[in-house]
Amino acid sequence: MKRNLITLIIFTLVMIPATRLPAFTQRLVDVDTSPIGQPILLASDDGSHLYTVNGHWDNPGWGFALHVSSDGGWTWSKTYENYQGQDHFNFDADFGAGTVYVARIDSWNVGASDYYELSVQRFDADGNRDTSFANTGMLSVSGQTTDVISDVSLIAEDDMLQIFWISNDQLKHSSCRYDGIFLGHTNIGSTTAYGSLDAVRMAGDNTDFFLAFKGSGNELKGWRWTENVGLGLVDITPDTDLYPEWEDVTVSAYGRRVEVVVGSPYNSNPTEVHELSSDDDALSWTQEVLASGWDSVGYQMVSPSVVIGPGQTVSTFLFKDDNENTSEWAWLQRSHGENWTPSGHIFTSDTDFIGRSMGLCRSADGGYLGLFYSNNPLASQIIFVKLPQLMRSSFDEGDFSGWSGVVGN
Repeated sequence: MKRNLITLIIFTLVMIPATRLPAFTQRLVDVDTSPIGQPILLASDDGSHLYTVNGHWDNPGWGFALHVSSDGGWTWSKTYENYQGQDHFNFDADFGAGTVYVARIDSWNVGASDYYELSVQRFDADGNRDTSFANTGMLSVSGQTTDVISDVSLIAEDDMLQIFWISNDQLKHSSCRYDGIFLGHTNIGSTTAYGSLDAVRMAGDNTDFFLAFKGSGNELKGWRWTENVGLGLVDITPDTDLYPEWEDVTVSAYGRRVEVVVGSPYNSNPTEVHELSSDDDALSWTQEVLASGWDSVGYQMVSPSVVIGPGQTVSTFLFKDDNENTSEWAWLQRSHGENWTPSGHIFTSDTDFIGRSMGLCRSADGGYLGLFYSNNPLASQIIFVKLPQLMRSSFDEGDFSGWSGVVGN
């Protein structure tokens, strides 16, 4: 079946042909032995520097690598690489106050016991590790413990780090100052959480932080919190309860707006990309299906991500075509208050890879940016791409009011 016959189901569950766009400029960040986890892409406040964080495995264990670009993503330098953990490994990263923070979960075995530790490291604007952070270069949030630590989400605010994590299937919160002084753990009550944790800072009136994760009943759950007030669980699935895979929940926020995208379990039928959004500080929610595919026709829509800008939301997902034996990234976008684009637009060549969601970020100068893993044409590549969609101009929308004259009038 040729590309122009590819069909997606968008919103109204009516078949709409997907659009194939020429592959946009992609830049090779690195060829990694075995990249793992969702890749993370960060931008400095002024857009002058970009950072990538990816997990990887190689003997003797699990670790992460940090890459830096100072020319808009055209060239990349690896500034840090570390292998440490023996087993379960998870990580998150954020940019704040001119520095990069990386939180990582390590695990190892001693005799008959499994041990875990959640720690944070800091890197300067050029990607160099700050060995003075917390006096040793690493802040241990959990200490070495036999409690099972399964996930972490890190938020770098103006003056401190907020660390949300899961230990023994319970949601936890800790914080520390930028100088590495640990402020301890916060009592946020008992909330069951298993994984797929993603947290964002809100800038509204009623919610300071919003989190989505796989919670009780293995369903997708939402949790909102106002500092010094508390709150708790919120139902973010008004239409259909969702049962996400571990890696398929991503969250983004801008002002009072927050959006969540999640994919159905791999090889389910259909495979769907669900989008959940709120415009009022995560109080009320709408739920939509962005894309669907069926094994019966050889199409699957998996591994979605989302990022919000000042006037636009962009969502990406992986389109797997078993008929053509291809795996390609597609995007959808909408302006705030408007509808999504009527169908997905494919913007990469075949990646030959089914893996984690695309890492997304937005830079004031660089627009919308993405990071993904690929096995084509080389194995285990880490690829940076500038997404093609930008906010429409008044000219694109047919507004000629700013022109002195219009040809043909």
